[in-house]
Amino acid sequence: MRNPNALGSKDRQTVCVAVRPSPLLLDSGLINARSVKNKDVVLVDYIIDHNLDLLGITETWLSTGDRDNVDVGRLKPAGYEFRHVPRLTGRGGGLALIYRQSLTVNVERVDGFTSFECMVCNVSSNGKPCRIYMIYAPPPIRRLFIDEFSLFLENMPVSSSNVILAGDFNCHVNDIQNSTASALIDAAQTVGFTQHFRGATHDSGNTLDLVFSRLCENIIADVVTDSLQISDHYPVLSKLNKALPSCT
Repeated sequence: MRNPNALGSKDRQTVCVAVRPSPLLLDSGLINARSVKNKDVVLVDYIIDHNLDLLGITETWLSTGDRDNVDVGRLKPAGYEFRHVPRLTGRGGGLALIYRQSLTVNVERVDGFTSFECMVCNVSSNGKPCRIYMIYAPPPIRRLFIDEFSLFLENMPVSSSNVILAGDFNCHVNDIQNSTASALIDAAQTVGFTQHFRGATHDSGNTLDLVFSRLCENIIADVVTDSLQISDHYPVLSKLNKALPSCT
């Protein structure tokens, strides 16, 4: 439920600072914002109302350089940080992570692919570290994306554990007749990843925003969507278990 006092910055900061996260679980969210500009209030309210430790955002539409510094500053509730990698050429795209200052986070751009954008977030707390690869694949999805995504998975460091893949893949995985979506799921399953969510994440009724992890790592739990529409996509909420062991 939306905080009735959310429009006041003092109220917003007080609520945010007063709530403590679970010591064993990280409450996380994923949303395709279709531009974070002029959506700072609703995004900050959403983080506070849902007591999120992490919020991953696709399609920030932020620019390179310092042109959008004011917008970035407004997207940080008290006690949180904001990191992003904008699209380097053209408009649109971009990935971001808003996270609690109590977490240690390192963010890097993943280069070398033309069909999708990728940002890796190394997140650590009191438990085991996890690595979150945020992905945005703009439409139309073609065979090149499947080939590049497969190569990306194959080249992932063998030592990587507690890995999450999350983002807007623009593949209709709800459609069992969709060959591109089937190829995407097959590519992930080949290297041990499973897709956790089956419901609609877009107002068209399709499942576009996906969350993958290795089942043996048991790092993802309680994946659901929220009915609030910040854009034409629904937020995807999940809990990350930071206490369980990695695959052996």
